[in-house]
Amino acid sequence: MLKQAKLKDAKLSFEDMYEIGCKIGNGTFGLSELYFAKPKNDTYDKNLQVMRKTKIERLSNEALEELQKELHLSEMVDCPGVLSFYHSFVKDEYIFTFFPLYNYGSCYDLISSEFRHGLPIQLVAVVIRSTILALEYLHDFGIIHRAVKASHMLLNSCGNVCLSGLSYSILLPKENQIAHDYPKHAVQMLPWVSPEILQQNVKGYTYLTDIYSLGITIFELVSGTVPFHGMKPTEILLQKLCGVVPQFPDYSKSLDSQSDIVISQSSLDGFENDTEYTTAVPILQKHKRIKQLHQLVDACLQLDPSARPSAYQLHYCLYIRHIKRKQKEKDFPSFNTMLNPLKPVTKFIPADGSYLESNSPTIVSNEAWLFPR
Repeated sequence: MLKQAKLKDAKLSFEDMYEIGCKIGNGTFGLSELYFAKPKNDTYDKNLQVMRKTKIERLSNEALEELQKELHLSEMVDCPGVLSFYHSFVKDEYIFTFFPLYNYGSCYDLISSEFRHGLPIQLVAVVIRSTILALEYLHDFGIIHRAVKASHMLLNSCGNVCLSGLSYSILLPKENQIAHDYPKHAVQMLPWVSPEILQQNVKGYTYLTDIYSLGITIFELVSGTVPFHGMKPTEILLQKLCGVVPQFPDYSKSLDSQSDIVISQSSLDGFENDTEYTTAVPILQKHKRIKQLHQLVDACLQLDPSARPSAYQLHYCLYIRHIKRKQKEKDFPSFNTMLNPLKPVTKFIPADGSYLESNSPTIVSNEAWLFPR
């Protein structure tokens, strides 16, 4: 668990604690700016962080409440798979919040920059299991995440996966496990939102709405495409309310040039005799575990929420137990191997961008690296 601090005022200046580097992106739907940061006593760049700078006057009352809720929930939870923060300061008209740097960015960043046809299947497996564990923890705590998507799944070179996006979450009281608070951000996240949230009826929704979003996100990770992409909002709404489930594309007849990363041995059953390590989609129909993954996605995307498995049930399903065993046996390649040729950020990039210009270890360009919103 990160050592956290409650919201502080300018009596303790963050400039005394941190060196601020170059801007690396935007967050909160463009309402915040993100910068590299590191403690001033960190000589060897061992504790790189991200500073989020948010101008208060740009926030609506609702957005400010969401930001406060994010910080409040982050202080409450104690789970390595859920993003927390180090410090948060108020100075002048800005709120400055410091988060750990996940130096591969998000799964969305990886798909956008290099793996446009889907992430490596073994990486997808690790991300799925880690996200299920995070959701199981949140649901036990009484929190519905409401924004499970690839851009909220962060990775680092140590092999850690972290779920961000708590600003969209809701904390349910113990005496009432059904939510009737319908999020206004649903329009921006329409492909991932469950049918029961879109219906907005008196039945409300439960933790199982996150399971639907997980199913959509698995499709996104495997194929590199967000389901219902390119459709009008009304078309997406009708498709979801009719229970339409997106289908993985069949690339079994056209293995393309993605299969160019060679390792000594692959990890999942079904790959033991292969010498090539490839992204997910071209081998979907060849992998003997893929049927279990299809079944998992189909179960998550059931129109009837009561027909979906809980995060606890997913934790103990056959596919996830297989992943757990492989991880325990250390039978997975490292993230660095799976994500080659992309490189994680390992050095602090100063405000003038001099390191970025002379060396290029970052996964994508400075302007394109989008951190979680």
